[in-house]
Amino acid sequence: MKKKIPLLCIALGVVLLIIGLVIPSASDKGGFVAMAKVLPEDIGEFYFFDVGALQSDKDLQTIWSSVKDSYLEDGIYGEDIGNVTTLALAGTDANISIYAGNFDLESVKSEIEQSSLESYEYEGVVIWIDQYEYGTAVIDNMIFHGITEDIRKCINSSIGNGASLYSDRDVSDVISRLPSGYLLGVVRLGDDDVAAEDYGLLAVGMAAF
Repeated sequence: MKKKIPLLCIALGVVLLIIGLVIPSASDKGGFVAMAKVLPEDIGEFYFFDVGALQSDKDLQTIWSSVKDSYLEDGIYGEDIGNVTTLALAGTDANISIYAGNFDLESVKSEIEQSSLESYEYEGVVIWIDQYEYGTAVIDNMIFHGITEDIRKCINSSIGNGASLYSDRDVSDVISRLPSGYLLGVVRLGDDDVAAEDYGLLAVGMAAF
């Protein structure tokens, strides 16, 4: 997916190396931060799309079409695509998809339940299991779908039972320095990463607008 998105601005940190910077759009980073606070610290990669901005900006329709066809199709869990405000992909292999928007959450839960084979409760949150053994859960106003073990980690992070991606000082520092945009991303690097070895970086951030 990253290859499909032309990044107009890329920022690297902890010692932030600015490669390119233009005046950002009015897009809000609040949803980006909210999701980063729920994701577990070891999730690896996190990419966030402002779906509202993509839908409304006529200059971004090619990108919007690609994102829609790849991840949203005609809607999610009975909700019209127009109700989706943000989409995120997390994990090294995009193990988790996260949706937020103007949803009727009770209707969403009912739709998920009808398409699931089984369910169980974990830390007060219902996790539904589909035929492919992937899990789906509603945490606050966000819908999480992906590897069941990672869903449980997200639930733990949401209740403060485990470190979140945002609690990592290097990640939160990069996020705070990023300009707003229709695509935001942050990657927490490990000791074996080339960027970590060559530049002494612990996190990488990106924004496109």
